Amino acid sequence: MQFRERVLKGEPLFGTFIQFSCASAVEAIGLAGFDYVIIDLEHAPIDIESVEHMVRAAHAGGCAAIVRCTFNRPYYIGRILDTGADGVQVPHVSTAEEARAAVRAARFAPIGERGMNPFIRSGRWGHIPMQEFVQNQNATQTVILQVEGKEGMENLEEIMDVPGYDVLFLGPVDLSQSLGVPGQIKDPKVIDAMHRICVMGKEKGKSVSTFVTNAEDGAYWSKQGIQLVAVASDAYHLYLGFVASRKKLRGE
Repeated sequence: MQFRERVLKGEPLFGTFIQFSCASAVEAIGLAGFDYVIIDLEHAPIDIESVEHMVRAAHAGGCAAIVRCTFNRPYYIGRILDTGADGVQVPHVSTAEEARAAVRAARFAPIGERGMNPFIRSGRWGHIPMQEFVQNQNATQTVILQVEGKEGMENLEEIMDVPGYDVLFLGPVDLSQSLGVPGQIKDPKVIDAMHRICVMGKEKGKSVSTFVTNAEDGAYWSKQGIQLVAVASDAYHLYLGFVASRKKLRGE
């Protein structure tokens, strides 16, 4: 089943962010049973050629590959989707117009205006007939809008009403900053805002996603109605694993 189909069916999905430019790590995460990874071009030193290898690795491991782009620009969004990624996550969406711009860049006509080239990996180098390629991409690639700042929160209802995207991602760290409690993602202001957004998502029939730092918080927000939960990152999981081993070795 395609990842977008699982999203549209409302299935709870769990993933993690990718900070290391390492295809083998991505494959291992898939084999561990995670549903998806978010390859992070906004904050991690990963280039577009590495993204293509990491997308292959995700599919080899049995999970979906979403790529968080650097900017909300057609050039960046199109190049990401051309790699064969299962979707794109667009950061810092603050207005309905920015949401519409992201959809236009990610979807082919008649929905959007994505640059058309079937002779790349997502088109299997021209193996897929043009019309089939266009229809398949619009039907299977997931578009995630990331709302995190004060302006985005003020315009949240209008953003939710924009057609053509699949998931609204809440950035809790930037959300905490916009609410005057930077970095305090468990502050009551942040928790209350996230609960309100969960309710709004249900009312409008929109899937909601977020980031958490540990599995316990992930399970909590999943029960509150957040459908896609990204638990920490490859780097943080690795760090915590080594810390736990060190403590056991030293009896700490």
